[in-house]
Amino acid sequence: MTCAAKCAPTACIFAVFAAGFAAVPASAQVEPGSLTVTHNAALATRIGPLLPGTTTLPAAAAGFRSDGEFIATLHAAHNLSIPFDRLKARTTGRDALSLGAAIQTLRPDPEGTSVRESVALAQRESERDIRQAASCATLDRVASRVASDDRLAARLNPLVPSGETLSEAAAGFRNEDQFLATLHAADDNTIDFGELKDRVTAGQSLAAAIHDLKPALNAGASASAAARARAESSNDRAAASASPAAGLGKTGEQ
Repeated sequence: MTCAAKCAPTACIFAVFAAGFAAVPASAQVEPGSLTVTHNAALATRIGPLLPGTTTLPAAAAGFRSDGEFIATLHAAHNLSIPFDRLKARTTGRDALSLGAAIQTLRPDPEGTSVRESVALAQRESERDIRQAASCATLDRVASRVASDDRLAARLNPLVPSGETLSEAAAGFRNEDQFLATLHAADDNTIDFGELKDRVTAGQSLAAAIHDLKPALNAGASASAAARARAESSNDRAAASASPAAGLGKTGEQ
C-alpha cells in the first residue's frame, strides 16, 4: 500500500512526528526486537501486505539488526516467492548468512547473477519504503499534478486499479511519464499494477520489471512492451496538453 498523495491520515502524520522527521538509514543498527518499523505507523502500513499469514509485525521483525535488513528480507521473500520464515531463519541469529547467501541456499543460481539482482532490488525497495514513509505527510507532486489535470485524469482513471484513487496510484513515482508508462504496461500485459509499481519506483527498469513479473515475455518482448507503454504515455500527455486547460507540460519533471 502506498501513502496517498495528500497523506492526511492521522497514522501517517503521527509516524512522521514519532520518527523525528528523519528516515532510518538502512545500515542503522538497533537492538533486536526494537526496530523503528514496529513504532512507525506509516512504515508499518507500507510493509504490512508483505507479512506472511497471521504473523504480527513485531514477531516478523524480531531478530533483525536493522529496519533495512528486515524490510529487504521481506521484499526478497515476496519477490522470489520464498517463505519469509525460511529466509529469516537463515539471515538472523548467531550463524546468520547475508541475504544473498541465504537466497542462494533456497533458490540456487549457478552464476549468482539473478541472486545479486534480487538482493539489489530488495535493498532498493527497503530504502524507498523507509524514505517515503518519513516524507508521507508531504504533498506528492506527481500525484497532485496528475490528479489536477482533468483531461489527463479522464484518460487515466479507467486504468487505475479498483479501490484505488488516481492520486494514490500516482504517489511515489519519479515523474508523470514513469507513472503513465507503468499504468499502461500493467493494463496492456495483465500485470498487477501494485507489483509493477513496487519494482519501478525502487529503480528497476520498466522492461526488467515486466519480464520478472511475466516471465513468458522474453527480454525482447518485455522491452517492446515497455516501449509501447511509453508511447501510450506520450499520447496521453499530448492529448491532455492540447487543451488550454491542461495542467501538464510535455516533459515530466525529473
